[in-house]
Amino acid sequence: MCLASKLRAWVLLTLLAPALPAQVAVNVAVNLTVQAGSPGLAVPPQFTGFSYEISSVVGGGNFYGTNYTLQRMIAQVGPGVLRFGGNSSDETAWTRTPRSSSTPSATLTSSDVDALFAFIPPTGDSALLAVNLANSTPAIAADETSYVQGDAGGAGVPLGFEIGNEPDLFKSNGFRATTYSLSDFYSEWLTYEQAMLAAVSNAQFTGPADSGNITTWTVPFAQDAKGQIVLLTQHLYPLAPLSAVAATASNAASIPHLLAGNLITTAISDAQTLTAAAKADGIPWRMAESNSVYNGGQTGVSDVFAAALWGADYMFALAANGGSGINFHGGGSGTYTPVAVSGGVCSARPLYYGMLLFRLGAGESGGSFVPVTRGNDGLNMSVYAVKRPEGSVAVTLINKDTAQTANVSLTAAGYSAGYMWQLGAASASATTGITLGGASVAANGTWDPVSPVAITAAGGSFSVTVPPASASVVILGGIPLFVRDAAAGNDALTAAGIASAYGTGLVAGQTVMVQDSSGQVLQGEIFAASGTQVNFQIPAKAANGLATVRIGTASGAVVIAPVAPEIFTVDGSGSGLPAALITRVLPNDLRAISPLTSAPVDFSGGAPVYLTLYGTGIRGATQANVTCTINKTAMPVAYAGPQGTFDGLDQVNILLPASLQGSGTVPVTITAAGRVSNTVNVTF
Repeated sequence: MCLASKLRAWVLLTLLAPALPAQVAVNVAVNLTVQAGSPGLAVPPQFTGFSYEISSVVGGGNFYGTNYTLQRMIAQVGPGVLRFGGNSSDETAWTRTPRSSSTPSATLTSSDVDALFAFIPPTGDSALLAVNLANSTPAIAADETSYVQGDAGGAGVPLGFEIGNEPDLFKSNGFRATTYSLSDFYSEWLTYEQAMLAAVSNAQFTGPADSGNITTWTVPFAQDAKGQIVLLTQHLYPLAPLSAVAATASNAASIPHLLAGNLITTAISDAQTLTAAAKADGIPWRMAESNSVYNGGQTGVSDVFAAALWGADYMFALAANGGSGINFHGGGSGTYTPVAVSGGVCSARPLYYGMLLFRLGAGESGGSFVPVTRGNDGLNMSVYAVKRPEGSVAVTLINKDTAQTANVSLTAAGYSAGYMWQLGAASASATTGITLGGASVAANGTWDPVSPVAITAAGGSFSVTVPPASASVVILGGIPLFVRDAAAGNDALTAAGIASAYGTGLVAGQTVMVQDSSGQVLQGEIFAASGTQVNFQIPAKAANGLATVRIGTASGAVVIAPVAPEIFTVDGSGSGLPAALITRVLPNDLRAISPLTSAPVDFSGGAPVYLTLYGTGIRGATQANVTCTINKTAMPVAYAGPQGTFDGLDQVNILLPASLQGSGTVPVTITAAGRVSNTVNVTF
């Protein structure tokens, strides 16, 4: 049997959610009109982002080149922007000297920056970095700019450098005198900018990164700095922690306040003001640091399911009103962080699911918002619609009412069928048990949804039920496509690797097109196709990061990583007996080659014995960075790289020591550039 026929046949399972308790029915009529000839605002290409304290980079932290889980989770909601700043940026020194035991605390070193820019490229994100204004000098900032720009390589720091963080608070946090004003800040800002430009002539700048004060700081700064910044930035935290205000305050952190419609109304008003200011300068604006509650969040508000609903609504509201993106602040195991990292283990917090919902509903770059007309139903529910490049329409329904069900009648001219994904949890206060499309984010960072619910129009409209405190994405006219590596069914793929796509209507004669994180569209090579599965090769020139795979009218998102080693197995399960060969080197260099079976490997005669494993996603690592572990013992690798005759197939040759004889059936893994493959079993 040829190897292609052994490629894994992975079948998606459709799970039916249990019936929800009866709720008070509210009929919401939503009539959707797609105006293809006059689309609205385009979905920004790098909208989603994460924001971190610069202190989280000091000492390496969680940002290093082989933190694959965090890289995957960032890429999964992107491509976007990674911003490193926060209050600590004005409290952190810089040195070009690599970190050592004598490095002072609160100091960013060249080795920290090296680790950071090894971490960033696989995410597919751009970067934005803050420099210390409050407690540094222009010369030091210039030296840091020079090192960072060089370390970032060809990617550079395309969105630019922030000079200082929240300067509108300098007079209240003790960094400057109580008379400190916008004109004082701009004067300092210019001194830094000129020094940094003298060091790096093509450096780009953003600002002013204010904590608030949109009309009194941000808008005037945009006018003063016209032509000097490439991105206008703002910070916003709508609610206050209970440690700062009374529980009765209108902005006190609580679930009802977080889900209240006025938070989104205010966000829209702020967005419109910022859009006008940025438009006057001919530049975009970004909410470069934001979250639900300032000073690290509020337990029971920022870390519960309500934050997912608010976060998704907030993102759509900003995108639909001129914002180019948002960076949710977080890091470590903080209360409001979208992704928690503790002891090296990453986990998705509720807000991360809101970011996933936005990615599902807004789609990849190229889509545009289209109008939705709605009856006067009075329900606390937000509705957004985006027309995608291939013609499908995604309608996102976010029901923030915690007591009432929305029975939606959705009309969309020209569409008769679609699919629905639901975001839900036990309640708005739930911290666990959150699912989107029937699946939670796994321990390795992947979101692997089960088949969405198929819906059809009856009498010209679709009926969609959105339970209290939940959300749904309805995609009309498109077919969902799920893409995994062909060996073990994981979602991380590599350029030139072998993948399997699962959907419907996947027939011979169709082409596979991959739009990568850089925007280029490339054609993949198809090996085999059936009605529900296509095996193909990811184009070798595909860039790392989030990509979209299209086959006919079906499309799905994948993450392309530099390395993602997986081993093919005989039964296609991704575990058990590998699809492998045993080679015994005889005298005169004669070779006896046979397929690996479940029988013990034969070491008789004293001839050297090699195990050849076949996989995918390995060639991106140098041979020196590929190791094999058999029964928890490292084995010498004689070759690791392309197989040579089958496109996309990699092979690893391992010299087997005779001491393995009699060890029984043992686990075998491949590690490439620090990333471990699926586990297979070999008998000795």
